[in-house]
Amino acid sequence: MAQQYNKEDDENLQEAEYHKKSDYSQAEMVREAVSQIKETRGKEMKPGYFNITTQRDGSSKKEYIGDTRKEFIGSIEYLKSLLTTEIATSKRGKESLKKFKDRKDKCFEEYSVNLQVIQNNRVVILKKKYIPEVNGICFREQGLQNSKTYQTRIEIIQERGLYDPSIKMYWDEMVDIYDYLFQELNILIAEKNYFKQKAGF
Repeated sequence: MAQQYNKEDDENLQEAEYHKKSDYSQAEMVREAVSQIKETRGKEMKPGYFNITTQRDGSSKKEYIGDTRKEFIGSIEYLKSLLTTEIATSKRGKESLKKFKDRKDKCFEEYSVNLQVIQNNRVVILKKKYIPEVNGICFREQGLQNSKTYQTRIEIIQERGLYDPSIKMYWDEMVDIYDYLFQELNILIAEKNYFKQKAGF
């Protein structure tokens, strides 16, 4: 739920905006953050993976290549943090942030799964939900019957990658949601005249 601000809050926040003569260059930090976002968004949006190469001595080197979608999302989160005051003093900024949070919550609710724990050799489903990692483990119970006694015992089965298709759809949709937020933050930057008399983005 978006935080609510009254008129007095807005006035206090406006007074807190950084003066152009201040030693603290808010505009320069925002400029660098936008440049970083442009760089990360220019890459192919894909999951992280391990790249294995063979060395001259015949050994193998395993290197993890980061998830570019998460890098892009992280860079926008940083820009959003820098613009906290500006968002709170802009009507459109507050409305856009609420829409962004609503879309993000809806996406999580659609693709998240309930946390599982093992207790007394049984799978217990908790109310807490989360987004699994790719190739993550999930559990299910399987009843095995003794052919002689006909008694059934419960065995816990581990399965990997069961949620992988949903995980991919979640992060792909999150990229679209953060694209929207970046567009709105750019409008906010223009609204606040951050780069007046300088080349824009």
